[in-house]
Amino acid sequence: DPNKDLPRVLERTVIDAAKLFFESKKYDLAAARFVAFQKEFPLSALAPFALEKAGASFAQINKIDQALSAYDLYLKTYPKLPAAKDIRWSAAEMSATAKLYLKAAEHYQQFNIMFPADGAQKSASLKAAENFRLAGKFSDAVNEYEKHLKTVKAPAEQMRVLRLISASAVKASNGSVALNALERLSKLVRQPD
Repeated sequence: DPNKDLPRVLERTVIDAAKLFFESKKYDLAAARFVAFQKEFPLSALAPFALEKAGASFAQINKIDQALSAYDLYLKTYPKLPAAKDIRWSAAEMSATAKLYLKAAEHYQQFNIMFPADGAQKSASLKAAENFRLAGKFSDAVNEYEKHLKTVKAPAEQMRVLRLISASAVKASNGSVALNALERLSKLVRQPD
């Protein structure tokens, strides 16, 4: 049947046109084509690529909400694909830059859960803590600072993180956690180098 391959030919034609717009830095046109592709062919093997590129295209033209929507849909629909790791990190960084602190914190936190080795290397817990703190979620910040503290070897950095834990605990009205952090800090300060 000569029409058997027609859907795949159509998919390839649409995705190739979108890629050309992207490569030509016509990101608004690329974004529209990638979104249209993903909606028209949601079961296509190319649908994840289209969604990823839609997010990247929107990011290039500073349409952060639309970029994050595309990335969030990708992460919800295709969480196990290899590109999910980079997309999760990009969504976290983009959210932080856009001062969407709670969204950034949640992306960093999820990154750390899903990719612990990479999370430690990129200090995902620290970034999650900082964004939770900026979002006013001080208890969540304390939890993430504690996770980060477990990965820190340098005494100066341990002291800095303990001060952040204490300050965040105070903001969270958790005096016992603040006191505990200060006690651990005092032990570090008393240790000889």
